[in-house]
Amino acid sequence: MKISQAIAAGLATLVLTSTPLLAHPGHGNEISAEAATKRASIEVDRLVEEGKLEKSWALQRKPGGAQMRAAGEDQEWVVTFDNSAAVDAAKRKLYVFLTANGDYVAANFSGK
Repeated sequence: MKISQAIAAGLATLVLTSTPLLAHPGHGNEISAEAATKRASIEVDRLVEEGKLEKSWALQRKPGGAQMRAAGEDQEWVVTFDNSAAVDAAKRKLYVFLTANGDYVAANFSGK
């Protein structure tokens, strides 16, 4: 009887601990739109510090929204920021792309 209980406990442990390994990436770890906006804002600050965005993006940006969209078989966040102080009118809307769980992917002014 004790051996069958030990085997059952071992199988239960195996099933419970291996289930997350079988999960499809990106499911169950998605961040909220609010968290995506905060995370994207951190990335904008980093891009300014690295000189990849003009300095006005550090102080003049306003969040435009965060939306989840398909990215191949996965989902990704597209977070927009507006900056009316940007010198180049074509670069007044910035798109920041994050994975569903909040990892930085890219940023650009085209949204593509």
